[in-house]
Amino acid sequence: MDVKLIRKLAELMNAEGLKNIEITDGQLGIKIERDTNMHVIDETKVSVVQNNSPSLPERILLSRPSKPASSRVEAKTEPVPKNVPQIFEIRSPVVGKFMASYDNNPIYVTIGSRVEKGDVLCVIEAGRHFNEITSDVDGEIIDILVRDGDKIKFDQILFKVGQNMKK
Repeated sequence: MDVKLIRKLAELMNAEGLKNIEITDGQLGIKIERDTNMHVIDETKVSVVQNNSPSLPERILLSRPSKPASSRVEAKTEPVPKNVPQIFEIRSPVVGKFMASYDNNPIYVTIGSRVEKGDVLCVIEAGRHFNEITSDVDGEIIDILVRDGDKIKFDQILFKVGQNMKK
């Protein structure tokens, strides 16, 4: 069994929000499942099965959770006053290479740049796919935690965006 294949399948699951993946090829199969009962802890289970039935067709099954994962921990949130400084982290949804600019465009953002929700902050190249990473909030870039060309891990913090920051 190729460990790289298992890692790629787990990355595909995370990137596409899949609940499980099952692949059968001849007599060897793999099934990867994510525990969707926990919201905070993301546990992935992997099992390899031996298929002795030559009549079983080769198959790939992909499924998404039918309902959002329920959280066992309830957090009470209170509205934050508008003038209180807040810092938000922008994380990578994929594994790949960080690109501060793309296709001969200028660098998207620098420290101190004002951004609005939906603005492109960078591009992550993942297997010849270029994924635009956008801001989830309005604010100011207060920190860039990676450099152009860095290898990025899934869920790695890329930027910190501040709101109501004093100058």
